[in-house]
Amino acid sequence: MQCEMDKIFGKRGPAHLVALMPDSGVAEPGRVTGPPSHRGSGPYSGGGDKCAGSAAAEQILQSATDNMDRATLNWENAMKLIINRSYEAPSRKTPASYSYRAILELTDEEKMLVEQYNLQDYVLTQTQSYHTTKIGDLMRGRTNSLSDLSIVMGNEQALRGACEGLPTLFAYCRSFGENFVVEYPS
Repeated sequence: MQCEMDKIFGKRGPAHLVALMPDSGVAEPGRVTGPPSHRGSGPYSGGGDKCAGSAAAEQILQSATDNMDRATLNWENAMKLIINRSYEAPSRKTPASYSYRAILELTDEEKMLVEQYNLQDYVLTQTQSYHTTKIGDLMRGRTNSLSDLSIVMGNEQALRGACEGLPTLFAYCRSFGENFVVEYPS
């Protein structure tokens, strides 16, 4: 899939997609910390510069980005999910607490889409006990704190996975009011 993105966006790709592709030296999936020069060598790089491109994948990526103005795309000004993890040692009264605080930073254009299409209440995650995390919650900042580290890790991973779909949601919203043609072979 990296090859298809390279064909459409160039080697660096849009920042919101680059931020979701792990660096080869990073143990935690989805966290890019290395310099941009190392980003083409990770597990999603498609095996180097040689691309065995998938036409279907390229078409999907192309349709999701048709409404983007690539000439004015600012790599530094992109959607970001900022996660701050913390640990509180146990005391006599309380057990250990593992937590993270997540804040979703959107571009001005993405904020306008959230406002225009009432996406503040768009549910990103929902627990078995029906606690939800919505786009509006993340824009204001959302904290998840529990004494079970594995549940906190799972909740964070689910949230990160849900945010990976937001660029597609925003591209879909940009297409409102336009004709979308799907051709089927005869």
